[in-house]
Formats: sequence, structure tokens, C-alpha cells
Amino acid sequence: MSKEAKTTYGIHSLLSKRWSPRAFKKQPISREILLSLFEALSVIVIGYLGDAAILDPRMQKPELAERERKSFDEFIFQDKFGKKSNLLTD
Repeated sequence: MSKEAKTTYGIHSLLSKRWSPRAFKKQPISREILLSLFEALSVIVIGYLGDAAILDPRMQKPELAERERKSFDEFIFQDKFGKKSNLLTD
């Protein structure tokens, strides 16, 4: 199946020609699947932990510090910034 995305601004053809039938499916995606996609995306965007021992000593301390994750409702909004998304309701 071929369906090219219509974009306002030109993008690379590898992106505009990439199409998923799921993108147009009327059935909603479950909360569990959506959250797993967010998790996968964060790994792609942020990366994964490497070996802190190879870092400059000034960078090792912040790298090894305990992490604090924000909850999804602190950065996933709907319609406007600050309005909690209905995707996050339990």
C-alpha cells in the first residue's frame, strides 16, 4: 500500500512516503500500547546509558547522580499547554 503524507513544508521523501495503516485506524490505541510507544521514543530521543568511567571526571558526578523521572502528566498535554491529556486518565 502506498500513501504519501501531505505536508505543509517539504520533508525528505523517505519520511513522506512512510505510512502506517495504524495511523488512520478508527480504533483507539490502548493506554498500555501508547505508553510503551512513549517509552520506546524516549530511548530513541534520549539514548541509553553508556560507561560513565570514560567521561571527563567533571561529567561523571552528574551522570552517576540518582535520576528523577517526571510523571507523564507533567509533560503530556492536550489542546493547550498545561491541560492534562485525556490519554492519561486511569
